[in-house]
Amino acid sequence: MTEDARAAARVTSSARAWKFGAAKEDTQKPALNNAKQGRLREILEQEIRVAEAQARLAREQQKTDAATVEQSLHADLEVMGLKRELSQLLDDQGQALALVQQQIRVLQDLERVVQEERKHGAAREANELKVRRQILSLQRQQAELE
Repeated sequence: MTEDARAAARVTSSARAWKFGAAKEDTQKPALNNAKQGRLREILEQEIRVAEAQARLAREQQKTDAATVEQSLHADLEVMGLKRELSQLLDDQGQALALVQQQIRVLQDLERVVQEERKHGAAREANELKVRRQILSLQRQQAELE
């Protein structure tokens, strides 16, 4: 057997061992993935509850002028983002898509607020560009989910 043939045999043997080893690992992974997914779901649900409380507080503060519309909208966006993460974890593409669309609408509202503030000198162009970029990023994610 030539040196090239021996090298090819070693590569083939290694590939076969890797393939069968990977197959063995795959049968063990679902239990770990289910446990991990359950833990991630639990943490995300807790985080969503806290974020929802923050969003409620921001809306209440907005009513009393202790917070801005911008702060309230950002709090709502955080809740939607977390819910979208949860829907993706649960492989619910329809819910993830709906939440992305909802986030886009909220950001478009925020964009109008920032544009209005810019007219009065209360916001900078950087603020408007940041919001615009967030909208474009979500539109790209929306296209990926469709």
